[in-house]
Amino acid sequence: MSEEFRGKRIAKALLNKMFEEYDGNIIATEFTREAEALYNMLGVFEYVYPKAGKRYYFCSDAAGVIPEKKPGTKALAPLFQVADAVANSLISLKNSTVKKPKFKFDTLDHIDAESSELMSKFQSKRNADEINVFIKNPWVLESRKKDDRYLFSSYAEVFKYVWVKIYDDKNTLITCSLLQLRDGSLKIPYLFSEASV
Repeated sequence: MSEEFRGKRIAKALLNKMFEEYDGNIIATEFTREAEALYNMLGVFEYVYPKAGKRYYFCSDAAGVIPEKKPGTKALAPLFQVADAVANSLISLKNSTVKKPKFKFDTLDHIDAESSELMSKFQSKRNADEINVFIKNPWVLESRKKDDRYLFSSYAEVFKYVWVKIYDDKNTLITCSLLQLRDGSLKIPYLFSEASV
């Protein structure tokens, strides 16, 4: 931020204008600590906590996960890498005997009309057009390092959305989902399915 504008409360004025223009219908997500401090100071945002989810791992990543959770174990990273290599070899061997499912799927960079039609059969807080807006305008910027000039932006080395469509054996669309990939973690923010579980 230019020193000329520092301390002039421009971010606060912009947020107040947004609330005025959109009758308070504003949502903030994936925000930085600096942005959170401003949001709390305004006193107009309400925290909505995410639903509980499940975390699955397709391979061992002790070298990445353990030192991140317990910084004192960083010196053991080479040992964790060896453990990962052994565990992942065993997982690959086990998975080589698993019968792969036979279904047709397609991936897109947006929600198409066929998916939108399937989505309309479900009650959801978001429609296809709204989801397409944030697919095309992600709030997380891809970059190897944070740019200190932009305090209210989130960064990731890899951040992208993928829209997945799954068809049954009669070539009828039965499931569609939005996948979010961020630095090796995959989330499923939206899933619409007529398939039996």
